[in-house]
Amino acid sequence: MREPIEVIIPTQCETKRGPLLLRAIDSVVGQKGVSAVPVVVVNGSRVDPSYLAQLARRPDIRLVQRAEPSLFKARRAGFESGHARFFAILDDDDIFLPGALARRVEALLADDSVDWVVANGVFVTPEGDVPFIPDVEAVRRDPMGTLLDHCWLCSAGNLFRRSAVAPDIFDTTQSMDLSYIAFRLLAEKKELRFLDESTFRYFDYPDSTSKQHSYNEHAASAIQAMMRLNVPARVRHGLASKYRRALHDAASYQLGRCEMREAWAAHLRSLAGLPELFRFAAFTRKLLFGPRAVSRSGGPSDDSNLPAGDAQQAGAHRGERAGEQ
Repeated sequence: MREPIEVIIPTQCETKRGPLLLRAIDSVVGQKGVSAVPVVVVNGSRVDPSYLAQLARRPDIRLVQRAEPSLFKARRAGFESGHARFFAILDDDDIFLPGALARRVEALLADDSVDWVVANGVFVTPEGDVPFIPDVEAVRRDPMGTLLDHCWLCSAGNLFRRSAVAPDIFDTTQSMDLSYIAFRLLAEKKELRFLDESTFRYFDYPDSTSKQHSYNEHAASAIQAMMRLNVPARVRHGLASKYRRALHDAASYQLGRCEMREAWAAHLRSLAGLPELFRFAAFTRKLLFGPRAVSRSGGPSDDSNLPAGDAQQAGAHRGERAGEQ
């Protein structure tokens, strides 16, 4: 008997994403060696009725509908609707490669102590295809340390043992959710296996959730949630530095929106450690001049974006976008 695997696919089922969603579903039902069931969680009000009707007619998926538009709560709803002992998550615009789930489940079936599997894959960018995890051996040696710089848990490169995962892991944060999931499972001592095999294609789109301010506004609070986990001191120190940089990014954004009280509050908290105290102190001048400084300089701050390793790999980690919200 083939092993049942549920694959949670949150989507707002919009017209522009309909073809991508169907492509993602087909990549799941076409998996060989397992019995893979897409759990498609349609959330929000921007639903294309024609695509929703197509989903409702398909006998090879499980359809879940939620009125509230939330990627995070949609993932939780998909998890709570399931019962298979193994599950995965997949964004509605990415795909599994042939054999992806069979290879991942082998690692879980071979060793009952293994709680979750992270696999490598292809990160598709305008510049070309690159491995999603550039150095798997480095990640194996230091999962938490490398997670500070790069979210190696991809929304298309995972498989979990259901008994190892609590439902609230999906919606504790409203940003950097995959980083939080990875940090939390590591902090809870859940046994992890890495597969250095290409098992998915992850696509980079300009309308990704993690590229929107509404997503990155919550990055600081998400990092705070990670800091509350049982992580080593060196990791907590690294998270604290990322937290201050996320606060600076929030202050820059709020200045651009003339939200001066919020901008000052975030800025002052961003100065509560080194080297950020020296790096961001000059931003005080922009706040003193207010929105006029923004209009003269053409943007909220010369360093308003988080540096490499933060803007893309902290607030907008690889694998942490879904184009859902």
